[in-house]
Amino acid sequence: MPRLFIAIKVKPGNDLLNSMMKIQQTLASDSINWVKPYNMHITLKFLGDTRQESIPPIISKLKTCAAAIESFGFTVKDFGYFGNLRFPRVLWMGVEQEKKNIENAYQLIQTEMDFLGYPAEKQEFRPHLTIGRIKNMHDTQKLRELEGEFSGVLLQQVWIDTFELYQSKLTPSGPVYSVVEKFNLNKPDTYE
Repeated sequence: MPRLFIAIKVKPGNDLLNSMMKIQQTLASDSINWVKPYNMHITLKFLGDTRQESIPPIISKLKTCAAAIESFGFTVKDFGYFGNLRFPRVLWMGVEQEKKNIENAYQLIQTEMDFLGYPAEKQEFRPHLTIGRIKNMHDTQKLRELEGEFSGVLLQQVWIDTFELYQSKLTPSGPVYSVVEKFNLNKPDTYE
C-alpha cells in the first residue's frame, strides 16, 4: 500500500540553504537525520498506508479543496525544535503568515479527509519546515544558542500556488518522495 501525505513543497533559496548549512555544521557532532533540501515541505495531512482504491476519492476531494484556496505567500523565519530541551526530537524553521492561510488550507483539507475516514490529528497544527530529526544530541546548549541567533531572522519569502499529494517510500538512505498529484490553487484575477 502506498504511504501518502499532503504537503506544500518549499524550494529553499540561498539564505535558507546557508542557514540550514550553518545549523548542520554547528550540530555536526550530534546524531541527526537531516532533511534533503529538495524534500522540504509543510505537511498538511499525513494519510499513511492507503489502499489503491482510496486514492481517486482523495484526489477528487483535494481538487475541491484546491479550487477553494487562493494562492498565498508566507515567510520562513526563526529556528526551533519540538520536544523539550532535555529530549529535543525535531528541528524546524518557522513559518510566519499574515492571514493564517496555511491553517485555513489545513482545516479545509482536514475536514474533507475526515469525510473519507482520515480523522483529525490530536495535536495542534503548527506550520513549519522540518530540517532534521534528532536521534541523539550531546549538548543541547548549542540548540539554545542557535535559537537565539535565528530569532526574528527572515530567511525566505515564499509564494504558493500549488500543493501536492505525495507518496513516501522509506529507504535506508532516507525517504524518497514522489508526486501522486499536483493541485493548482485558485488564482484571483487581481492581487491586493
